[in-house]
Amino acid sequence: MGGAASRVRRADIEGFYDLGPVVGRGGFSIVRKAIHKRSGRQVAVKIVRKDTLSSQELDELMDEVEILSKVDSDSLLFFSVFLAGAS
Repeated sequence: MGGAASRVRRADIEGFYDLGPVVGRGGFSIVRKAIHKRSGRQVAVKIVRKDTLSSQELDELMDEVEILSKVDSDSLLFFSVFLAGAS
């Protein structure tokens, strides 16, 4: 990711989270340890390169978002969504 759009998206995320080290990587995303600034909760932030996703991958990502938003579990500390990009 590069350019002004990437900085804006990162700034948006960093407005809500103190980002820590990368703890996982996938084909189109990375997962970073972070602290939610307002609550102080430790979270994992999945940062997705949405512009590289196929239509099917985007559908699968949206399914994941929908499922995670409904989960009520002690092991899921906090769930929040940032959708950046044109589509």
